[in-house]
Amino acid sequence: MKKAIVSGANGFIGKALVSELLANGVYVIALVFGIDYNMPDHKNLMVVPFNLDNQDELHLYNTDGTDVFFHLAWQGSSGIDRSDAILQYSNIKWTIDCLHLAKRFGAKRFVGAGSLMEKEVIYDVPQRGTKPSNVSVYGTAKLSSHYMTKIIASEIGIDHLWCYLTAYGPGDNPYRFVGTTINKMLSGEKVIQFTKADQYYDFVYITDTAKALYKVGLQGIPFCPYYIGSGKPNMLRFFIEEIKNTLNATCKLDFGAYSYKGIYLPINEYDCTPLETDTNFTCEVSFREGVLKTAKWLRSLENE
Repeated sequence: MKKAIVSGANGFIGKALVSELLANGVYVIALVFGIDYNMPDHKNLMVVPFNLDNQDELHLYNTDGTDVFFHLAWQGSSGIDRSDAILQYSNIKWTIDCLHLAKRFGAKRFVGAGSLMEKEVIYDVPQRGTKPSNVSVYGTAKLSSHYMTKIIASEIGIDHLWCYLTAYGPGDNPYRFVGTTINKMLSGEKVIQFTKADQYYDFVYITDTAKALYKVGLQGIPFCPYYIGSGKPNMLRFFIEEIKNTLNATCKLDFGAYSYKGIYLPINEYDCTPLETDTNFTCEVSFREGVLKTAKWLRSLENE
């Protein structure tokens, strides 16, 4: 891989992927949203302001020789916007547009960013009598983008790869699960309430996620999805207790205080064997080390 385009390059995962690509000698065209994109100054990096609704402006830049198009840009990936059906519908169109853009620029491969919520949708929404929560709109949009771009890619002649992501770490939204749990413990809360936390889950530190994305773009088998995991999935309760032990927190963990209304995915859905086999990927940052790095970053935010 000599040249890559990254949409959503100034997002949490996008920045980490750009750093990983640059570290491996890849020339990167970083498509950024907004004006406050805070990207590094590097001889192999071209930063391009980008609007998903205005993609034709990219013809002004030299995109010749692009090997891989990494599509990470997605509006409304957290919070209440996950249930905004119109916005999520637009994301499907934008993802298809970016696939065609990748083909137009001669990219050989298209790597899309998926979500485990796609799998939850498959397990839940089609079942008779279920009444899915409105956040399933997000998972449905991701699933539709996944399947539609896979079909189109086979028709237009570009390799399609899709990755299910579970990243955390510095730079993430501090109100997501890991950040929120760490913050509550750092602030000295006496009792922290959770569900039974008996559903399986997995967390992958952001630098490992970026490394895996790079390896998928480089070595992944076309038209195959990859779950990017640590190889050590466990019940959510285990990760919560690990955060507490790592931070030496004295709080009481009140499991079962809330009812869990989500989907219980079987542990085999967290199998990252295909990723390890096809790309030789292994996680380098343990969950304990990742928690310490994330806690350090969260503390730094308090001093700003």
